[in-house]
Amino acid sequence: MSDDNVVEIDFDEDIEETLDTGEVDLPSMEDNASNANSKILQVGVLGDNNIAKSIGIIFGTTNDTNKINVQQFEDIDSAVASNKIHLYFVCTEPALLKDDVIDDVAIIDMINKISNQTKASVVLKSTVALETIESIYKVIHADRFVYSPEDTCDDNLINILESESFLIGGTPKSIESFQRLVNTCSPLDRKMIVSNPYDIAMMKLTLSAWKAVEQTFWNQVYDYGKDSKSNFNMVKKTISAITKDSRDKIPTFVRAKADGNSFKKSKSFSGEYTNRDVRIFAGSTDRLPLLDECINYKNLKD
Repeated sequence: MSDDNVVEIDFDEDIEETLDTGEVDLPSMEDNASNANSKILQVGVLGDNNIAKSIGIIFGTTNDTNKINVQQFEDIDSAVASNKIHLYFVCTEPALLKDDVIDDVAIIDMINKISNQTKASVVLKSTVALETIESIYKVIHADRFVYSPEDTCDDNLINILESESFLIGGTPKSIESFQRLVNTCSPLDRKMIVSNPYDIAMMKLTLSAWKAVEQTFWNQVYDYGKDSKSNFNMVKKTISAITKDSRDKIPTFVRAKADGNSFKKSKSFSGEYTNRDVRIFAGSTDRLPLLDECINYKNLKD
C-alpha cells in the first residue's frame, strides 16, 4: 500500500510521555516467529456480531506466503486456555447501563486476562469511550494494544467490508506491526488513519454523533415542510450538492475569536449566532428543536 493511503496524525506529547517505550518481546502480528513449529499466525476472535465475522473475511483469505488461521471463541476463558493464539481481535460490544453509560467491565476483563495469561497482542474493534482506553492501558502494555474501530456505525456485514478506512490507534510500535499485518494479509484497499488510541476513540464517537445529528436534522426538515408546497427530495439533493464549503465546518467559537473576542468569551458562543436566516427558520416552526439547540440566543446580534 502506498504512502498516499496513510494519514498520520501527530501524537500528543503528553500522551507519548505516559507510554512505556521500553523493550518488550511481543509476538509478531504478521508472522509466527515465536513458534518454531508453525508458520501460521493464529488469530482469535471474541464476539458474536458482524464485526467479528468480518475479521475472518478480511484476514482469513490465506495464501502460501501469509497463512492465517482465524478462530472464533465464545468466551475469554476458553480463548486464553488454548494458549496458541498470537493475536486477539476483541469485537464484543459493551453493554449500556441506565442513561446510556457504558459498561466496559467485560471488555477490560478480557484484555486483562489476555495480558496476564498470554503473550498475545490485542486489537480492540468495539466502540468504547475515552475512559475505557484509559482503563485498558492499566491492564496491558501499550505496545501490545491497538484500537481499530470501524468507521461505519452500521452492523451490516457488507457495509463493514465496504468501509473506506482503517482507523488505527496505538503506540508507534504497535501501529507499525498492525500496518504490516493489514498490508500483507488483508485484500481490502483502505486508507489507513493512524494516531494514538484517544484520538481514534474520539474520531469514532464524533463520526457516529455527526451522522446522528445530520439524520435527525433532515428528519426535522421533512416534518416542517411535508405539509407545504415544497418538494423535500429536491431540497435535500440541492442542499447536499452545494454544502461543500469547508468554511461551513469552522466552529462558531473559532469564528468568534477571529472577530476579536477573547478565547474565553468565544468558547461560550455556540451555533450560528449571527445568522438571521437561521433565526427566521427556527422561529417559523416548533418542528426543528435541533435547530433551536444550534442557536445561542444570548449571543444574537441585531
